[in-house]
Amino acid sequence: MSNKNHLINPRPPSYGSIPSHGHPQGDIMEPRLSLPPAFLVKVKISTSGVLTLLLVGFTEEIVRLVWLFYALEDASTGNDVYQDFLIAYWLGLGWATAEAIYFIIQNFIAVRWYKEEAGLNGPYAEERLELEEILGRPLTKVSAWWGVMWRVTWILAHIGFSCWIAFESILVYPAAMVHGLLHVVWGYCLPVFGIPTVSYVTLVLTLAMFLIGLALFGLIV
Repeated sequence: MSNKNHLINPRPPSYGSIPSHGHPQGDIMEPRLSLPPAFLVKVKISTSGVLTLLLVGFTEEIVRLVWLFYALEDASTGNDVYQDFLIAYWLGLGWATAEAIYFIIQNFIAVRWYKEEAGLNGPYAEERLELEEILGRPLTKVSAWWGVMWRVTWILAHIGFSCWIAFESILVYPAAMVHGLLHVVWGYCLPVFGIPTVSYVTLVLTLAMFLIGLALFGLIV
């Protein structure tokens, strides 16, 4: 068979051929899929670290359950669903506010590490490296906008969790699981998938949790 009856492969490393077995156009070229190294994303996961983060989420929701139990018991004046919602709402908002104040203080402390140290050999070098490993970049390179979005995300999450548990105490289990998984996502997925992806995905998820909490009390349809 002459060369005119063959399909010429301009990129031999990326393609191969299979026998034509009498095909009128000669050998049939079969593409070979080769992914660049950028697609081979590896997430380093520590079993003990994941279990610790899940335990943190579970513990926080147990504490929330106890607070709601006593708050709803003290304010009980019958089957007042709206009052129960207000208690859950203010508990979630207060929890998120206290958490926001704590992290703002922590961020100011972390920023001082960069201002006081020109290199990575100072007394806070290890803390800086750990923080940069979580964020995937230096803290000074993170826009303040992302910090605002993260606080809004956790406001929605805490109000949502409070509404779930205030409506039915058995919902503490899914709330604890979701809360723990959010910690795992922030701890392991942030440096891999990047701040924008993780931030927007968690914002959508916590918004859904917030809306579910409102729906449980019949405030939205």
